Amino acid sequence: MKKLFLLVLLSLSSLASAQAVTEGLIIHLDAGKLSGLIDGDEVATWSDQAQADSVNGTLNSVSGWTMPKYYRNGFNSRPVVRFGASTCLNTLPFTMPDVSKGLTVFMVATGDTTSETGERILQIGQVAGTAGSVLGVDLSTTVSGADAGSGGRFNNGKSLVAANNPMTSGFNIIAMQIAQGGNYGSLGYYVNDLNKETFNNSVNPNNIFNLLANDNELSVGTCRGTNGAYMTSDMYSGDVAEILVYNSQLTQVQMQQVMDELYVKYYKTTAWSPMPENNSPEYQGDVAGSGVDVTLSWNAGLDPYNTSVVNNDITGYYLYICQGDPNYGNVTPMKIEAGSPPVASASVTLSLDFDQVYSWRVDQSINGTLPSDPNTIVGPDWKFTTLPSIPVVVANPANAEAFSGDGPVSFNVEFSSISAISYQWYSSLDKSNATSGDDELIAGAESTTLTVVPNESASRYYYCLATNSGGSNASAPAYLTIKRMVLHLDMETADLSDVSGNGNNPVDETGLTTAQGLLVSKPTLAADTPLLAGGYSALFAVDVDGNYNRLTIPLDRDVDNDPATAEPAIFYSGYTLTMWAKTSIVDQAINTSLFNNNGPGSLDFQIELGNGNYRYFDNNVTVALGQIVPDEWVYLAVTCDAAGNVICYQNMAGDNIGQANSLHNEFGQFQIGTNRNGDKPYAGLIDDVKVWNYPLTFEQLSDEYNIASGKFGCYTRPEMDLNNDCIVNVADLAMLAGDWLECQRCPVNTCSE
Repeated sequence: MKKLFLLVLLSLSSLASAQAVTEGLIIHLDAGKLSGLIDGDEVATWSDQAQADSVNGTLNSVSGWTMPKYYRNGFNSRPVVRFGASTCLNTLPFTMPDVSKGLTVFMVATGDTTSETGERILQIGQVAGTAGSVLGVDLSTTVSGADAGSGGRFNNGKSLVAANNPMTSGFNIIAMQIAQGGNYGSLGYYVNDLNKETFNNSVNPNNIFNLLANDNELSVGTCRGTNGAYMTSDMYSGDVAEILVYNSQLTQVQMQQVMDELYVKYYKTTAWSPMPENNSPEYQGDVAGSGVDVTLSWNAGLDPYNTSVVNNDITGYYLYICQGDPNYGNVTPMKIEAGSPPVASASVTLSLDFDQVYSWRVDQSINGTLPSDPNTIVGPDWKFTTLPSIPVVVANPANAEAFSGDGPVSFNVEFSSISAISYQWYSSLDKSNATSGDDELIAGAESTTLTVVPNESASRYYYCLATNSGGSNASAPAYLTIKRMVLHLDMETADLSDVSGNGNNPVDETGLTTAQGLLVSKPTLAADTPLLAGGYSALFAVDVDGNYNRLTIPLDRDVDNDPATAEPAIFYSGYTLTMWAKTSIVDQAINTSLFNNNGPGSLDFQIELGNGNYRYFDNNVTVALGQIVPDEWVYLAVTCDAAGNVICYQNMAGDNIGQANSLHNEFGQFQIGTNRNGDKPYAGLIDDVKVWNYPLTFEQLSDEYNIASGKFGCYTRPEMDLNNDCIVNVADLAMLAGDWLECQRCPVNTCSE
């Protein structure tokens, strides 16, 4: 670390405590409101502070059980009630006002490291512990398995949050919420923020909770079993500072207000509001010689008993800073005076290194305490990253698309830098900017803008390398999509080759076996009565004898033999798939497929059979294209745009159009005749398979269909076209006149009246 230059700036600012939410507050327990107690005193009664409500939420000791104890300085100078073995408190049974409004519960608590799985901190609901009618929060220090982390349980403990929040480090602000309604099918559970924790639904997939009106109880320190007895196995060990129960489903704004109030109360006795913000994605500092100057600032801790003002006992700060993760063992803190009286914020400017992650912490001296004094308030750890010495990407180039022969396409980048930059553009076959084997320097491309003339050979990636006095940095690659047909298997040749000119020919799978141990075979050409106007008489058939006939065309471009940079065929603009199909077997297994794209991860889709329909299927949606008519040719088409809007057609008829939103436009292969898992081979005929790397319009698809089938129609039928011939003439007038002459009265004999 470079020499530190200190500049302390102190300023006054006004601080206000967070806005309180009182509407619907039926129970409020605050350890800070307990009076007449000293450290170690037993808590026999914890009074309910909620005002103007009908619920008596005062906690009382339980006969035969140990009482918890009071500690004035349990956390950040805040009082707590400390629970241990065989300790608990509970309310008298009460009636819940208007259960249809739902319930929101907040708690500020921590646990000790001796805790085990399933210790119940708090439970609210039926006194008897009726299954489905109690809601609890558990503490767990288990670090793996279904019970890992802090548990949010309901249905008498039958569902668990699978979050790793063991709640044994500092205090935690915990919230539970049941939605409005009579039978509650969802529970929100939050720890220290409003990002909902994930439930382990395998424990109780239904997640149903029924909040009953009568005979409710709040228990702290343990829970009630289904027989109404307290559970000795669920005893909680730890500290509770505050509990709030609202008889309503608070809004997100209201929940944030309560969270803010509790956060100020329990956490902002430490130094707070760091600048740079903790883990900020922005780089910090200003160039200063061979390093950077960074200004650190923070707000002074608040008075624990009046959170609208600064703690008047703060006399100074101890600033710790180091490179990398927090490790202050060998760091001598910088002492900074807080002023007298202490003002609201402080700052210091330090000269630091480029390209580094720094950890820092601000401890607060209370009435002159030294760094090692236990009364010195230790602050949280914060991090920031200093300005890089090499260029920083501000804006990457965006993917572009064009037809071959269109006007020039431009790619643009923006970098920031501590010194002058030079630029050089490259093209690449894969999506990496660090695999030199396939990268080509573009002569003369030495500015922030690259202009490319779209043609077949320009279908590549493009990136810019920026260089300054500190080194080089490359932008992310952007792809130029040349919109075109990328595959056409017309099935008219013995080798079933691609006639689109892209060379996407099927591979020889001779000798391969499926996962089921069955031999893969190449589909054979089968002559069929030419039902199509285009003369498609030579058609291949996928055998029905279990030999797994299929055509496979792999598309991964692994230029450098590195799977991390392998790039499937590019369909950034979406895609269009069309084919003709015919089968004599309507009742084939669900997911039997005619085509699949075997996309990476969960991005695959297939055209399949199911429930007597041709249909589109992926991990998110199923769209029926139309019914299977045995021994009749059908035209199947699917389009998907860059936003994931999927449209499916069968024979281009208006009543056979299905739509969905599901962006699955990355292709690992074209595979014809089987499903993506390779275990559901199709039995039937397929012809004239075409794939485009952009979505065709309805009119374009209709042209494809009409030319092949000879069934010419209109894109949009004119109004009053009653005979569906796409024109309005005397024939339609005759049909309309016939309707005029028809009597629609019921019964018919009244038409003569």
